[in-house]
Amino acid sequence: MEQDSRANGAARPRTSFREALRLELRHHLPFTVVVTAATAVAASVAVRAWPAIADSGASFAGAHLIHVFVSAVATTAVASRQRGGPALAAGLGIVGSVAFCTLSDILLPYAGALAFGSPVSLDVEVLEAPVQVGLAAAAGAAGGFAHMRRLSVYSHSAHVLVSSLASVLYVHTHSDGAWADWAHAPGMAAVLFFSVFLPCCMSDLVMPVACTHCDFRGRANPEP
Repeated sequence: MEQDSRANGAARPRTSFREALRLELRHHLPFTVVVTAATAVAASVAVRAWPAIADSGASFAGAHLIHVFVSAVATTAVASRQRGGPALAAGLGIVGSVAFCTLSDILLPYAGALAFGSPVSLDVEVLEAPVQVGLAAAAGAAGGFAHMRRLSVYSHSAHVLVSSLASVLYVHTHSDGAWADWAHAPGMAAVLFFSVFLPCCMSDLVMPVACTHCDFRGRANPEP
């Protein structure tokens, strides 16, 4: 029986890193486009209906902490399915979530707002509230080990949704408010797409697999 299982395992076709990455990105791209566009429209409606949202930075701070938590869950869940061990998975979850959430929620929206001529301030949460951000990342990494196979699917979807919300809230709470106009919705959607898609996929998909040298199913990548 053991020899048969080994033979069956050896007979299974392996997916190269490049091919697996291409398939994963193809599946996630349509979802990301829909979510970011919907978030841009919803944020414009919300800011018009409740202007106090744009006047309070608490809404962004809360969304950012949730994003760090969900990102750590997703990254750790994917890395846990690989062969790098729990320590590497937890490290990737914590470091990756803080780094990529800062890029997604703050740096890319900040650069995007400047590119579209909207004055915006720069506030890096990990520097202003390192304890809260660190605790959120650690809690997410711990949660990523539970039901890891299921979480690796659903946590990425939640990650994209929360990332979209945090990115758009940063622009609305740290810019001059001009982005609330409907005329800026296409620009907002474009900034959101790059702010969400690239960091989320790097954090959830590319980094865990690249660092553990396995494909997305937890098997060692074949030699090139």
